[in-house]
Amino acid sequence: MSISTATRVVLLCLTALHVVLASHNNPISQLMNRQWSTGPLSIPALSTKRLNTFLSQSMEEVSATLKKKRRFPLEETPPGFYYGIPPHVLEKRQKKRPSLSTVMSEALTELREMRQEMEALRREMINMQRRLGGTGNELLAEKEQVPDTPTTLLARRKRQKELERISSQVEKWAEHLLFEEGGEEDGWKEISCSKMFRKKFSQGADTKCYLKWMKDSRESHAVPGDDREYPCIKCYSTLHAPVESVCAYLADESHVDEYNDLMVSNKDLEEITPHSKIVWGQAPQILFIKGRDFVTYCSHRWLRDGSQVVINQAVEHPDAPATNDEKSGKLCRARALRGANFISRDPDDPEKTRFALIGQADPGGIPQWATKTAINAVAPIEPFKLFHRIGENAKRITPPLEKTEMVNTLTGRSGRPAGLSQLGYACFWPSGGGPIEGVLHHGHPEHHEPSEEDLHDN
Repeated sequence: MSISTATRVVLLCLTALHVVLASHNNPISQLMNRQWSTGPLSIPALSTKRLNTFLSQSMEEVSATLKKKRRFPLEETPPGFYYGIPPHVLEKRQKKRPSLSTVMSEALTELREMRQEMEALRREMINMQRRLGGTGNELLAEKEQVPDTPTTLLARRKRQKELERISSQVEKWAEHLLFEEGGEEDGWKEISCSKMFRKKFSQGADTKCYLKWMKDSRESHAVPGDDREYPCIKCYSTLHAPVESVCAYLADESHVDEYNDLMVSNKDLEEITPHSKIVWGQAPQILFIKGRDFVTYCSHRWLRDGSQVVINQAVEHPDAPATNDEKSGKLCRARALRGANFISRDPDDPEKTRFALIGQADPGGIPQWATKTAINAVAPIEPFKLFHRIGENAKRITPPLEKTEMVNTLTGRSGRPAGLSQLGYACFWPSGGGPIEGVLHHGHPEHHEPSEEDLHDN
C-alpha cells in the first residue's frame, strides 16, 4: 500500500512534536505547562516550509528563535496576550472602584437636589390649590427658593424641635386646666349664655363656659417683665353629632364662615412638619376693638381612642411682622397666647361628641379695662354660638371611610383630615398627617409597625 506525500508530512509532524514534547526543559513544554495554570493558549498553525525548517534545527536553535520572536517574557506576559486581546483594552475595563466617601458625597448631592425640587413642586401645588379654592391665600407672595446649607438645616431642625416641645408643653398645660382643676374653687367664674340666645344655642349642643384672668401662660416664651393678666376661657360642650362627622366638618376649610364669625381671612405662613404649621389670621372689628391680625403656631395629633387634639401658641414670623400701634393704619397685632381643643367620642352616647376647649388671648393695643369690657360683652354669646353651629352643621356630614383605612402603616401617621378655626387662627390638614398615639413615626429609632389594636382604635 503506497503512502501519499501528504500522509508522510503528517507523520513527520507528529513524530517531531513527540520528540520535542519529550523534553521538559524545552520552550514548547513550558508553554504547555503554562496552559494548565493560566488557561488555553493559541499556537499558530505551522506551514510546510516552516515545519521543515523547524525539524532541521536543533533544540538550542529552536529555543533561541522562540526567545527572539517572543514579545514578552513568560513571567511578564500581559493578560489576554495569547487570546489576541490588546493590553490597552483590558486596562480600560479594569477601572479603579471609587471610594466610599466619593459615593456618599455624590448620593447626598443628588438627594439634596431632589429635595429642593420636591419642595418647589409642593409650594407650587399649594399655591395653585389656594388660587382655585379662593380662600384668600393667594395673597401669599412667591419666594425664591434658597438652597439649604448645613447651617440652615441644623437651624431648621433645632427650631422644629423647639416647636415640638411647645406642642407637648401646651397640651400638658391644657390637660391640667381642663381636666384636673375645678371651677370656682380654683378661681374660674362660670359664664352663662345670654338669655336672648339661650333657647336657640341650646339646640345642637350642651355647653358650659368658665373665665379666669391670668398672666401670660407661655412660660419662657412670654414677654419678659409683662405682669398684666389676660382672659382665659375654657368650655365643655356635648355636640349632638358623631365624632367622625364633627372632625370631618371642622377639617373642611370651606366651612369656616358657617361657624366662626371671628375669622375673616387666613393663610399658611410655613409648614413645620406634616402635622404642624405657622398660620396667619385676621379677626374683624369686635365692638370698639378694630380688626386684629394673629400669627400662631398650630399642631395636631390623634389619641389612641380616636380623639383629636389641636393646640396653638402665639409666635413671631418674618413673613408677617407685628404692628403694635393702631395709629399706623395697619392691622394691630393680637395674640392667641395659648390654647387647645380636645374632640372625642361621648362615652355615654356614641352618636354624640365631647368638645373641650381652652384659650388665652391678648387683644393687643388697648388697656385692660377696655379688654374686660369687651370680654364681658362677647363671652356670654360667642362660645355658645360656636358650639351650636358646629353641632347643627356637622349632622349633615357623612362620616368618612372606615377608621382602619385612615392609618398609614408606613409613616405611623393618620390619613384623616384634621384642623379647625378658632379666635385668631385657622389651621387645616386636608390630607391628614397627624401622628397617632402609640404608633411611632417612620424613621424614629423606636419605630414599629402598628398593631391590630392600634389600627382599630384609630
